[in-house]
Amino acid sequence: MENGLPLDEIEHECGGMFRPDIVWFGEGLDQKIWAAASDAAARSEVMLVVGTSGMVNPAAALATRFATGAYIAEINPEETAISGSCDLTIRLPATVALPELVGPLRS
Repeated sequence: MENGLPLDEIEHECGGMFRPDIVWFGEGLDQKIWAAASDAAARSEVMLVVGTSGMVNPAAALATRFATGAYIAEINPEETAISGSCDLTIRLPATVALPELVGPLRS
């Protein structure tokens, strides 16, 4: 699906529709996936929060409520709703900051 899917091909023969593997606004989260995410956040030592407003819950709570023992680094060109809860804020776009973070790891 490199070039996207033509609109006339979105619907399946069964009547269902192709859709990205995301949760749309107003939809509930899969509880099994949410439990795994919140458990992982609670066990984390470091959390990168990249390119989010920090206003969409419950996902924003992963950094502010569940990752209580983690060092939290936010990468976002602008201040967000969770910036005050972060140990480090990097005011750069992700496309600039992330390659810099992993740069030394490249061979």
